[in-house]
Amino acid sequence: MLRSLTIRNVALIDDLTVEFGPGLNVLTGETGAGKSIILEALMLALGKRAAADYIRTGAEKAVIEAVFAVQEVPQCLAESGIELEEGHLFFRRELYRQGKSLCRVNGHAVPLSLCREAAEELVEFLIQGEEQALLTPAKQLAVLDAYAGLGRLAGEVERLYRRWHAAREKAAAAAGAARARAREADTLRYQIAEIDRAAFRPGEIEELLREREWLLNAVRLTELGARARAFLTGEDHAAVESVGEAAAILAEIAKYREEMGYYAQALREAVALIVEAARELERLTDRAEHDPRRLDLVEERLELFRRLSRKYGETVEAILRFRAEAAAALETLVREEETTAGLEAEAERWLSEWQAAAARLQEGREEAARRLERAVEEELARLAMERTSFRITFAPVAQVPNPRGLQEVEFLFSPNPGEPLKPLSRIASGGEAIRTLFALKVLTAAADKVGTLFLDEVDTGISGRALEAVASRLNLLAARRQVLCITHQAVVAARGAVHYVITKEIAAGRAVVRVAPVSGAARVAEIARLVGGSPETAAEHARVLLESDGQVTPETT
Repeated sequence: MLRSLTIRNVALIDDLTVEFGPGLNVLTGETGAGKSIILEALMLALGKRAAADYIRTGAEKAVIEAVFAVQEVPQCLAESGIELEEGHLFFRRELYRQGKSLCRVNGHAVPLSLCREAAEELVEFLIQGEEQALLTPAKQLAVLDAYAGLGRLAGEVERLYRRWHAAREKAAAAAGAARARAREADTLRYQIAEIDRAAFRPGEIEELLREREWLLNAVRLTELGARARAFLTGEDHAAVESVGEAAAILAEIAKYREEMGYYAQALREAVALIVEAARELERLTDRAEHDPRRLDLVEERLELFRRLSRKYGETVEAILRFRAEAAAALETLVREEETTAGLEAEAERWLSEWQAAAARLQEGREEAARRLERAVEEELARLAMERTSFRITFAPVAQVPNPRGLQEVEFLFSPNPGEPLKPLSRIASGGEAIRTLFALKVLTAAADKVGTLFLDEVDTGISGRALEAVASRLNLLAARRQVLCITHQAVVAARGAVHYVITKEIAAGRAVVRVAPVSGAARVAEIARLVGGSPETAAEHARVLLESDGQVTPETT
């Protein structure tokens, strides 16, 4: 609830602090005394946009502070790291003449939008003309849900919608890139296949280059090989035989000169080496014959390498490295495709859960609507609207899914027998709309979590038995929450647990607004002023009103 409101340099207020209590707090005063300034100041403290003309003439800065006693921090503030200070929230708004504005909550600077969002969980304002808010489909749904105790399920429907929407947005973003990913994947698959078909191995190009050189010089190399073999084993030169004979001679000499045995052994080994060289030359000359077909194959292989090297790397190792990187990129793209499919499946899952929750919510709303219709008609009868008809209709929403559910509602109203039911927004007068709003507030008070209700002259245009009923219902509302009520009605003012009088005085040649609590004789006098008429009769009426509500004793004067 609202504990206190401090106002400095706002309009006609120089420095003012008002302490509020639980239950019904009434504020009264002459027309033009500045009652609306109190309301405006509280709204400014809670984030209402402001212009420089709110600042008191001659001042450069205005400050409004509102202190609330609460059980827990509103969720939006908790998400910003703001904690309670000994069970309280301190809102401070600073307005500067040059147009700058600052809002703080428990010392933390916050944007005005966050202040307004938090205020929705702390204060509900009902002022002249604001009853139109009841005429919107969203507000009417909220009223029905509050009456039916469906707030948690309605919140679940909204939460599931948000999750579905987020999943759908992600899936749509992923799908939007799917075509580009598919093109990239096709390119990578082609590149990998091209490299795999070539099947180059490390060192192969060097081998092919050597083979190519050999094939290009095959005729000359064959001739050289044949000549070398002839020198080693041919009939004319028979190097192997000459060396062999020399080895035998040296072996004989070694019998007498031992040191020659080394050379005899060396020559025998030379014979074996000459024989092996001759055989290798024979194999070489047999293989080195000119083979145009093999040369063409080698050239084709080298040309393939040159084509791939221009695209993928200058060496076989670079080409194979490109292939490994392409395979890794392709794997990532495949995973992204799987992720896209998973996001689409997730969106479908959230949609299915939303549909199930929305169906349960709709069923609960339709059942509660019948009960609320009867309850509103009974409550309006207590407010001197005995013959009013009230109905709730449902219509499919244009877009499904959505945060609110499967169908919208509309409140239909007929204040007089024989008149057709029409939308409340089209048929209800101001007084009728206010009383209907009161009826709904009374019926949903138990489920309403907002701690403070601020009413600004909403009893205007109501009189007689209906006014007595409104005052009674205000007491009922105040039993469950704090109610602040600006009023000109003596019947309502007499019901207040706390009564403040707002006056406008002239101090140092300037108008100043003052707010003071009244009790006892001062309160009797203020109620008498609201009653009007002769002072004696009005005072007597005021005492009767206060005594009937237990506010004063018969001896109070």
